[in-house]
Amino acid sequence: MKLKNKLTKETLELSYQEFCKKFSNEIQVAFENYKQTAIAKIIIRQKFRLKNSLLKNVEKEIEIRRKDLFHFTILCAILL
Repeated sequence: MKLKNKLTKETLELSYQEFCKKFSNEIQVAFENYKQTAIAKIIIRQKFRLKNSLLKNVEKEIEIRRKDLFHFTILCAILL
């Protein structure tokens, strides 16, 4: 197997077993970093969705209370 570094133009001639021995740790670290990044993106997305749904619920509650207050003020005006 030939590996060529695009930046340094360096070429390595390795067998598959040598490749696995030499780069297994780097591949594992890269995969773990990728996995952590993917998990972080999912968590951020879920937090954003939760925040938006909570905001919508709060806005609905505010609107309901505003209507109740409006009806209460009309009732008070009628009674006075």
